[in-house]
Amino acid sequence: MWYNQAVKQKMADKWQIKQAFAEKLADILIFMADKQAVTTREIVLHFGFTETTAKRYLRTLTEFGYLEAMGSNKNRRYKIISDLK
Repeated sequence: MWYNQAVKQKMADKWQIKQAFAEKLADILIFMADKQAVTTREIVLHFGFTETTAKRYLRTLTEFGYLEAMGSNKNRRYKIISDLK
């Protein structure tokens, strides 16, 4: 899908990260696009990442300004706060 590729390329260019890493981050954002918020566990189950990997990706997206983390560590949820365009 051209839109997915555009988002992935934009992330790689903007944050100067490897394309493969940008693709995973973009896939998470695209998965979250129609959801109010998600948990780390939902990302683990959907993508098959380990919990540590999922947390790293979600933390990175939060640091980049795409997500907002809500709640304590045990009940943390993430929601999109930045447009993908």
